[in-house]
Amino acid sequence: MTIENVLTRRQVFNQRFAGGEAIAAENILKRIYARINERLLRDPTEFQQLNMTRIRNDINNILAIDLEDMKEVIVDGALDFAEAEGQFMYTALSSETSVILALPAIEQIKQAVVQAGMDVVVGTGTLTINEALDKFAVNKGVEIRAAINDGILTGQTNQQIAAQIKDYGDNLHKGQINALVRTSINNASTQARRIVTEENQSILKGDEWVATLDSRTTLICGGRDGNIYPINSGPFPPAHWNCRSLRVPVVKDEFRIDDGLGRRPEVGADGPKAVSSKRTFDTFLRDQPADFQDEYFSQFPDGLAKAALYRRGKLPIQRFRDETGRNYTLAQLKALEPIAFNKANLGI
Repeated sequence: MTIENVLTRRQVFNQRFAGGEAIAAENILKRIYARINERLLRDPTEFQQLNMTRIRNDINNILAIDLEDMKEVIVDGALDFAEAEGQFMYTALSSETSVILALPAIEQIKQAVVQAGMDVVVGTGTLTINEALDKFAVNKGVEIRAAINDGILTGQTNQQIAAQIKDYGDNLHKGQINALVRTSINNASTQARRIVTEENQSILKGDEWVATLDSRTTLICGGRDGNIYPINSGPFPPAHWNCRSLRVPVVKDEFRIDDGLGRRPEVGADGPKAVSSKRTFDTFLRDQPADFQDEYFSQFPDGLAKAALYRRGKLPIQRFRDETGRNYTLAQLKALEPIAFNKANLGI
C-alpha cells in the first residue's frame, strides 16, 4: 500500500474526527444562545422600560466567556490532533523508505499549527486558527447585538427578538462553526505533515496535491489534483472552507521500497469504487456521463455553458481558474480560450 493510499484513507478518519469536534463546538454555541435567550426573557418589562444597558452588558459577558471557551476547545482539539497526526505521518513515510527518518518535536508541530495562515478565501490573505476564531467571535457578537437593537427599533417583543437570535444559532451560525472547525482540523493535519516532510526533505521529490474524487470537489482543488509542489512551497490545504484536499510526499526513486502501486477511492455516477492512485480529478470528471458533469459545473455561475466547454471544447479542468484559484467568468474564458469556445459551439 503506497503512502498516498495510506494518507487518503487517513483523511476519512480525519473528517470523522473533525465532525466530532464540530459537534462539541456546536454544543457550546447552543449553550450561548440558550443563555442569551434566557436573559432576554427573564424580565418582560425591561424592553418597555428601555432598560437595555443592563441586558447588553449581561449579553456581552455571556459572549466573552462562552466564545472564549469555544475557542479553547477548538484550538486544544486541533493541537492534540496535530500531535497524533505528526506521529502518523512519520510512520506512514517510514513505511515508504528504508531510510531512518527524523521525527520533529511535538512543540515544533504545535507551533506550526498555531502560526500557519489558512488561505481559505481567494484574494483576502490568510488567517491563523486563532485569528479565524477571533473573527468569528467578533462577527457573532455584532450580529447578535444588531438583532437586539433592530428588534427594539422595529417594536418587536422580547420573545420575537429571542426567536430571531435562536434562528441565527440553529441555521447560519451552526453551519459557520462547522466549516470553521473542519477547516481548522484540515489545517492542523497539513501543518503536522508539513513539519515531518520538511525534516526529511532530502529523500523527497516534493508533495503531490490529492483532491477527493467526487462531485463536491471545487474547481481550485480539482485543478490542482496531481500537481507536484516543492517541499514547503506552493499552495497548501485548506484551499477554502471545508477543504478535504491533502498534500502527499513523493519519495525519490532511489529511496523507495514500494512498487508504486496504490488505490484511491472515488464516487462517480456508478457509485463508490477504488481506482488507481495515479488517477487525477480531471480524468475522473472526464470519464463521467454528461449529466454528472452538468451537475458538477452547475454549482458555478454559467455552469451548463462551462460544462459544455469542458466536454465539447475539451478544456482541462485546470484552465477554468487563474493561478490564485479564482474562477474565470465565461467572458474571461472566451477571451482566453477561443479555440475551445469554437469547439464547444456555445453560440455566445
